Amino acid sequence: MFAIEAATSAVTYCALALLLGCSTTGGFLLPQGESDEFSRQLLSFAAKLVPLFVLASIVSVVIQGAKLNGGVFPSFEILDRYVRLTQSGRIWAIRQVYALLLWGGIYSYRRTGKDRTGLRVALLLSLPLVASRSLTSHAVAVRESTKLAVSADALHLLATAAWAGALPVLFWVLYRGTRKLDMAPSWTAETVKRFSWLALVAVTVLAITGLYQSWIQVQQLALLFETPYGQILMLKLLLFLCMIIVRGALGPWGLLRHRISHSAATRDTQPARDQRRQGAAGLP
Repeated sequence: MFAIEAATSAVTYCALALLLGCSTTGGFLLPQGESDEFSRQLLSFAAKLVPLFVLASIVSVVIQGAKLNGGVFPSFEILDRYVRLTQSGRIWAIRQVYALLLWGGIYSYRRTGKDRTGLRVALLLSLPLVASRSLTSHAVAVRESTKLAVSADALHLLATAAWAGALPVLFWVLYRGTRKLDMAPSWTAETVKRFSWLALVAVTVLAITGLYQSWIQVQQLALLFETPYGQILMLKLLLFLCMIIVRGALGPWGLLRHRISHSAATRDTQPARDQRRQGAAGLP
């Protein structure tokens, strides 16, 4: 039961993180102009992530009902009582309604063709959906400065989702842009440069809020290894270090930006790219 609950919780958060990553990348990180095709694809993918979040959330509430019913599949009455009478159940219901409204907004922008604007609106509107996860986290149980603890947890969730969600989207965009669409090196450099600023801000927020949460939740070094929360915190620190290593692997991109910033105008002009594309297509 615990493994299924953890898996569904991970799916819901990953769906929101990728939603944030698609919206951030397509709405703000990609340079305007040649990135219109990416914006269309990212908005389409973002529209699929919201139903995934809702479905995983439904599974999670069924699991909560099963826990209340002694591990047996819950009846509708038990689920209804959980949603109506418990704080976590009411928060769950509000988040689902908000997610469906968000999905409707994203879909309407898809129909109008305003993809980049839709991604920016989706980013702003998805922030409360990500941050509200902290209302059912360990931060709520803090007796002193509860609002500060919940706020710090919300910022931690947002920074993690923005960074971790944008990273795989960035890899996909760079791969498709450089290998499939023959985008200019200057376009690649500008995209990576913008992501680097996002990563810097996210890491700073993660470090500050993470240290604060560790202090209020653990307070003793021995509890890091003796309590479930401390062990989960150690796992999160390990994942954080892995992300730092991945970010370090992007270090060569900085050298790439420096080199191509001076040569893009002369060696990779638009006529030169058009000529390469015509050659690849077998055109004279």
